[in-house]
Amino acid sequence: MNSEIGDQLADKFLEFLNQSRSAYAAVKTAKELLVKNRYRYISEKESWRGVIKHGERYFTTRNQSTIVAFAIGQRFNPDDGSGFNIVAAHTDSPCLKVKPVSRIQGAGLLQVGVECYGGGLWHTWFDRDLSISGRVLVQRGHQIVSHVISIDGPILRIPTLAIHLSKRVNADGFNFNLEQQLVPVIASEDFDMLHSTLDNPKVTHHDALLSILAKELNCRVEEILDFDLSLADAQEAVRGGAYKEFVFGGRLDNLFMSWCSLRALLEATDRDEQLVNQPQVQMVVLFDNEEIGSASAQGAASSLLSEVVQRVCDAMSHNSQQRVDTASLMRRSMLLSCDMAHAWHPNYRAEHELNHTPRMHGGVVIKQNCNHRYATSAESRCILNKLAQQHNIPVQNFVVRNDSHCGSTIGPIVSTQLGIRCIDIGIAQLSMHSIREMAGIIDLFYAVRLIKEFFLNFSTIDRSVISDDYVPTTLPA
Repeated sequence: MNSEIGDQLADKFLEFLNQSRSAYAAVKTAKELLVKNRYRYISEKESWRGVIKHGERYFTTRNQSTIVAFAIGQRFNPDDGSGFNIVAAHTDSPCLKVKPVSRIQGAGLLQVGVECYGGGLWHTWFDRDLSISGRVLVQRGHQIVSHVISIDGPILRIPTLAIHLSKRVNADGFNFNLEQQLVPVIASEDFDMLHSTLDNPKVTHHDALLSILAKELNCRVEEILDFDLSLADAQEAVRGGAYKEFVFGGRLDNLFMSWCSLRALLEATDRDEQLVNQPQVQMVVLFDNEEIGSASAQGAASSLLSEVVQRVCDAMSHNSQQRVDTASLMRRSMLLSCDMAHAWHPNYRAEHELNHTPRMHGGVVIKQNCNHRYATSAESRCILNKLAQQHNIPVQNFVVRNDSHCGSTIGPIVSTQLGIRCIDIGIAQLSMHSIREMAGIIDLFYAVRLIKEFFLNFSTIDRSVISDDYVPTTLPA
């Protein structure tokens, strides 16, 4: 790999990551990236017939936290021979979210009540400088406007108890109550009395919090109607290690694979000639709510992806009076489910199945589980391995130990809904679900390149795969 290319990818990824402190911010950043690369927004609320065309690029969003981007090949024909190359990842990460009534006060300090979203390593959130990101609904005249915001800088902090008051913490471990001790401080009572100028303070949230939001949005506190806010590490993601070969930062699970998927799509569709002979639709979908099971209107268990597939097919069909039968089309399609993987940990080596020990900088990880926690099959693995071999892209394999719990992904959910072949892949990382995680810079290059080759060359390899079900009675000589 050219080191200059690796540096460029790392810089662009860090820029994306630092602008994406919540699922809402990630989608906003993705939209800006797509628009710069000639992708046009289309609304779910409108008909797509007569709007989308061959050789063009589009995106749509749902809930401001899920985004679908796609490019339609010039030879795409939903009635005969075409399909979809779909890459799916997710925008959400474990975090703390502000409660609907967050006002807490005691010991001379103002605190903000939070809920635990997903399965975070919550002890890593103590003694960190925390910022705020999410969306805020504001009354603007006769309209209610939903703004996506990210407030930089340290605003909140969850302090630990001093060693003098918890003398056995190093012997017994750091134990805490999620409701009582995982509560961030936002201000002191004394300074709040000096600085608060609001005549009608809200009873549900501290003026200190609402004033920060109002200043950011250039509105009055009274105009803030509601919000969905997440806490995030205020420290920016950076390159680290003796050779600057790692990414240190939050939300690598799964903004790492989200960015790689988008980047690969843009590289595979940046020139018009790339779509001229393309029979497939190239698609990236970044879902919200994967960390809590995907059961939401904007999650992988929703109707979103099947509806988008159906709408694209109906809009591009020559028969405008009849819905396209997408079942056969899905047989000519494939899904890459892209989520992060567990790197072999140097301090906990025995926690891995020793024939399946992915390493950072070792290439894309293929994740397998016979109980279908991952959706990888022998056929999908074979196709991806073929792509990797043809383009000299290293891949690794991961299987969890029989005596360990295996996480899951959006792969089994989406492949079950669509009846589409699927493979679960990712990049090896350490500190998964910590407030600050760690991954390898070189793996950005490997992931982008493999996903790009999937977009460009899947249909060619797929035509060479013949199942016994389709073998003719008389085979050619």
